[in-house]
Amino acid sequence: MLASPPMRGAVEGRTAVVAAAALVLGGALLLGDGSDAGPLFWIGSGAVLALALGLAVLPRPELGRAGIALVLLLSAFAAWSAATIAWSVEPDRSWDSFNRAATYAAVLGLGLLVRSPRTAAALLAVLFAVLIGWALLSAVVPALGPDVELSARLRDPVEYWNALALALAMALPIWLWLGRAVGAVGIFASVVALLLTQSRGG
Repeated sequence: MLASPPMRGAVEGRTAVVAAAALVLGGALLLGDGSDAGPLFWIGSGAVLALALGLAVLPRPELGRAGIALVLLLSAFAAWSAATIAWSVEPDRSWDSFNRAATYAAVLGLGLLVRSPRTAAALLAVLFAVLIGWALLSAVVPALGPDVELSARLRDPVEYWNALALALAMALPIWLWLGRAVGAVGIFASVVALLLTQSRGG
């Protein structure tokens, strides 16, 4: 049976939001350039635009008390970060902090709009697989990285080993959730890459 026009529109809208979320998260994982403020600004802008698109074409998500508290606290933190620019000794650093908090809030909003845990997990699994594959390939073929200088720590494509290690650690719950052969391969690759970062935090 064919979907009715409103239902079809909702499916298309959700697909567009998932695609936008993939672009934002992919940019954050693969093009974040460590702690550089430039990419952070564009990633945050993309997240805000994707969230605006989702709110325009999809119904508002239903949140419980914990969800509402999370959204309000994160929004308040972003607003406070913006307010501190007015009296900060280093306004540029405060602006970076606001960009980061606003990006977190927008990505959270995208996650709430996607709704389906299975879809979100599949999306994250694909992005983490690309990240891990890129990182390990750059260790085997250093010329594929942004520069040809050998580094004692694995850092591509994030360009900062501690940030890469954090992303690799975040991938582990996804692999555990997937289970079976795919999860086992993902865990093994993540742990190997994590050890190569030589990151104490990771």
